[in-house]
Amino acid sequence: MKLLESDLDLAEERATDSTAKLKDAETRVEELERENKGLRKEIERIEGSTNLTQKVKDLEAQSEEAQQRMRTLERQVDQLEADLEQAEDNYEKAKKELETTLAELGDL
Repeated sequence: MKLLESDLDLAEERATDSTAKLKDAETRVEELERENKGLRKEIERIEGSTNLTQKVKDLEAQSEEAQQRMRTLERQVDQLEADLEQAEDNYEKAKKELETTLAELGDL
């Protein structure tokens, strides 16, 4: 009988120890779940940051292309302005030549 009581006491002690260990394990699992949530949020933030970084790179590339087009257009405008100035000079020369010719004809 004493042996059974001793075995029962030992079993109860083991059960108490196991219950305490189980509670500790459950607490640790809860802590790990919270950490896991935090890590997932951090991963999402980093992924979002990566997406933003890519968007910035894309926008920088678009900006560079726009600047290149702007430089090309500026060169075209400069050329057109030079052509216009040349055409105006030619017009003035032709106008003066025509006036001179008409004046000479008028003198005849």
